[in-house]
Amino acid sequence: MAEKTISVFVESVNATFVCHVIYSEAAKARDCVLSHDEAVMVTVHDIGNNHSHFRKFFEEEDMKAIEKHLTVIHVNVPGHDNPVHLPPDNTYPSIHQLGEALEDVLRGVGVQGPVVGFGRGAGANTLCWYALTNPSRVIGLILLECTAISAGFMEWAQEKMVVLQLHKKMTNSAERFLLWHYFGSHREGHESAIKEYHDHLHNHANSDNMGHYIEAYMNRESFQDRLGEFNFNVLLVTGAHSQHAAEVESMARHMKIGKTNLLNLSDVGTDIMGEAGPQLAESVMYFLQGLGLVAAEKSRGRSLSTMSM
Repeated sequence: MAEKTISVFVESVNATFVCHVIYSEAAKARDCVLSHDEAVMVTVHDIGNNHSHFRKFFEEEDMKAIEKHLTVIHVNVPGHDNPVHLPPDNTYPSIHQLGEALEDVLRGVGVQGPVVGFGRGAGANTLCWYALTNPSRVIGLILLECTAISAGFMEWAQEKMVVLQLHKKMTNSAERFLLWHYFGSHREGHESAIKEYHDHLHNHANSDNMGHYIEAYMNRESFQDRLGEFNFNVLLVTGAHSQHAAEVESMARHMKIGKTNLLNLSDVGTDIMGEAGPQLAESVMYFLQGLGLVAAEKSRGRSLSTMSM
């Protein structure tokens, strides 16, 4: 499948976003040019990671099928595509500013049509700000482990200590925090994924840049009182054993009835894409079918715990 890596400098935040664009079959037939009304899927990653977290998930059977129908744009927030240090005199954008900047990023890679956002954690939060800023562009959001409130004192204090360490180097305590953020306490049987993430942190990431994104996330603004502005379909996803489940469920209760689906995966922790990849991929497929973006396919008969709000 045709793919391009495109860097987009956004003047308003003085930062460069690196996008990995996987073109649909229709776009490939037009020499990788997106039509004015062509819908795209945009992913934004969480703290402590980059687009590679999504790329692995897109190897799932249902996600490969989706790529045939939809152009997928994996966005790396500034400083997360390679281990090169960001300029020391730059002020890192806030989560709100990252969300606003996404419109310039998408126009920079040629997106003219509607957008389906797919994010986890800080990336999900960023996409919510994008939707609040550009409500006419967004037709759906898929949000994993998303919260609509600002960080409480305990979270803020913990992340502040991690940020101070990461601006110097990756430390054992910073790694423990990131492992907790991604895997929680539900780690049995996931030793391979944890080892792979350890390798990413120490060999493929820039700890200083990572610290900037974490700092932006810990200083995030609440938008809970604006959730009623979401006039499109939203799929909220968490795991029954996730430490973030209560915040996701609280967010769902503040959203529009009939527009929101809460997917709470049983026997799953925080690493939803890793622990329940096939179930999540099938749910994403159904969600996109509901938006009329992909053709209906025969169900594989998996059991999911869902709640329509």
